[in-house]
Formats: sequence, structure tokens, C-alpha cells
Amino acid sequence: MKALLWITISLFIYSAPMTVEYTEDGITYLIDDEGYEWEYEGEIYTPRVNVLLSNEHTPDLSDDTIIAVEEVNEL
Repeated sequence: MKALLWITISLFIYSAPMTVEYTEDGITYLIDDEGYEWEYEGEIYTPRVNVLLSNEHTPDLSDDTIIAVEEVNEL
């Protein structure tokens, strides 16, 4: 049962690497590798991040929401 739940959840959540463009008024603007712009409420201090997104149970990319942001610290 736990495996089925994990598979179901993973169908609706995905991750994507993104680049921080700029931050203005507490909103950070991110660009994914395909060129789409995303807004994240909060400040991010590294140029690259990994973003966890929910597809909101639809195939439409424009309604996806950011769940979490992980800053990438490159060595």
C-alpha cells in the first residue's frame, strides 16, 4: 500500500533545475532550463537551485506551483 501511495504522489510532483534571474519586493524570479519564468515568494541567495513542483494534477505547465526550493552550492 505504501508503494502505491508513493507512486501516486510521484506522478504529481517533479523537480527541475532553475536559474535565479533577480529578486524584487520579496519575490524571486526563476528561469527553468526550457526558458519558462517562475515566481517564488522569498529571497534566494544562490544563482542555481533545484525546485520541487506540483503539476496540480493537470498537463498544463502554467498552473504548476513551487513546493520547495533547494539552493545549490557549487564547489
